[in-house]
Amino acid sequence: MEHVHGVDIYDIYDVTYSPWWLQTWFFITCSVAGVILIGGLLYWWYSNRQKKVLNHYERMLEELCDLEDLIDEAQDAYTFYSLLTDLLKAYCFSEYDISSGVTDEELLKILKNRSDISQFVVHAVQDILEGIEVIKFGRGTAVIERMQKSLNNMKKIITGTMLMKAEKAAK
Repeated sequence: MEHVHGVDIYDIYDVTYSPWWLQTWFFITCSVAGVILIGGLLYWWYSNRQKKVLNHYERMLEELCDLEDLIDEAQDAYTFYSLLTDLLKAYCFSEYDISSGVTDEELLKILKNRSDISQFVVHAVQDILEGIEVIKFGRGTAVIERMQKSLNNMKKIITGTMLMKAEKAAK
């Protein structure tokens, strides 16, 4: 018992002051807020980081790499050649402004009649389109080597065009 200013104080604890910034609840609250803030910043950084922008040549080469998986499944030659000709027509549309709605024969005629298209491209397209009708429309089977050759021809067309564009830009 303590006697202060004529009043007896009955308490077992000393009177002390603990500021609010030193209390446990404040540390816990700040820790939770810090974790949430760091998590939010990491989420924002991850979702807004720069994605690699591919030009249409690189995008088409990636799609050709995806088509290579279909070569292993020779029974799926119809899907392979349908996707390959769609990719070929998309390439001709983006590169030479040829409508993507033309048939394979019309595409070949247009390529042969245009003087601004190299003979390399014309011969490679002709080699790709050779015998495709039997597979696409007659549901014939394709030899894996023929499918690989068509895929390689398409890759040569795209890489050849990339090199020609780079040489023109360098000059």
